[in-house]
Amino acid sequence: MGVFTRTGGSISGYALIGGIFAGTESVVANIRKTDDWINGACAGCAAGLVAGIRAHSFPLALGACLGIGTAMSVYDWTGKNKGIFVGNRDKKNWSEVLLKKEKEE
Repeated sequence: MGVFTRTGGSISGYALIGGIFAGTESVVANIRKTDDWINGACAGCAAGLVAGIRAHSFPLALGACLGIGTAMSVYDWTGKNKGIFVGNRDKKNWSEVLLKKEKEE
């Protein structure tokens, strides 16, 4: 049981930040009635603010808001990391997919 007393603060902190992120993303998506990259940006900013508040540092809160919000918005904007193999079962021909040339007509 010593592991919970030593790491309980970290566990609860990460759980709080994850819950804030998920809750904020859901609320923003429901208010806006759309699912796009702005929801992730707002949720990332809220999670960063909570991380900074827990550390009692206003500059950290603003930096984490900017950093996590930017990272999550880019992740959502690029398609949630679907990658180049979407719809392509054979991963061996990755170079053909990347270097696919348009057929000349």
